[in-house]
Amino acid sequence: MLIYFWRQGKKFPYLREVLAYVYYAIQQNVRRVTGVGNQISINLANSFPHLRNTSLKIHGNHNFIIIHSGSCLSNLSIEINGSHNRLLIEENCHIEGGCLWMNDHQGNLKIGSGTTIKQANIGLAESGSSILIGNDCMFAHGVDIRCSDSHSIVDCASMQRINYAKDINIGDHVWLAANVQILKGVCIGNDSVVAARSVVTKDVPENCIVAGIPAQVKQTGITWLRENLPKKDSSQFTDS
Repeated sequence: MLIYFWRQGKKFPYLREVLAYVYYAIQQNVRRVTGVGNQISINLANSFPHLRNTSLKIHGNHNFIIIHSGSCLSNLSIEINGSHNRLLIEENCHIEGGCLWMNDHQGNLKIGSGTTIKQANIGLAESGSSILIGNDCMFAHGVDIRCSDSHSIVDCASMQRINYAKDINIGDHVWLAANVQILKGVCIGNDSVVAARSVVTKDVPENCIVAGIPAQVKQTGITWLRENLPKKDSSQFTDS
């Protein structure tokens, strides 16, 4: 019923917004924001917002959460502790379970359009760091991505910290299989695959498969599809 009235309300954006907030409450979503200048923007232009059992928590100032049209979030925790952080979820993303979190200030987390994520832990724990995820990526359950160690390692001789955060950049159409871990400073090229339980410690080229701990290139010149292609019938290649 709510969706029906939402569809009929194209000329009344304020009504659409009210219906969306009613829907959020029914679907057991939680929104807790403390501080000033924080904004949660959910684009209602083209499709009804699908959020279910999703927690949006902000503690700080001038943070932005932007969720574009067509994205579906369920059983997800989004937490920001700090100020001037930005989380962008682009169109038609499907994120189920897990946590997106940002601690400290001026962080940037972007998830590209059409990306699907299941039960991943993606986080920034240091000021000025970023994680950028491209379009049409597919992350299986148990993926862990973080651009900081969250604690300091100090050189005994100089007493200087040696483990500062490093940005992570994941290209378009990247498949991370189950329980993959992506460490700080890594860039993954377009159309690549990271095999299950791999730990990625260095850059991954485009169009390749990497596997292992640490992950190493196993095959190049590949791409991947979401659907399973059937085996070719060898008989069709046999001369009659």
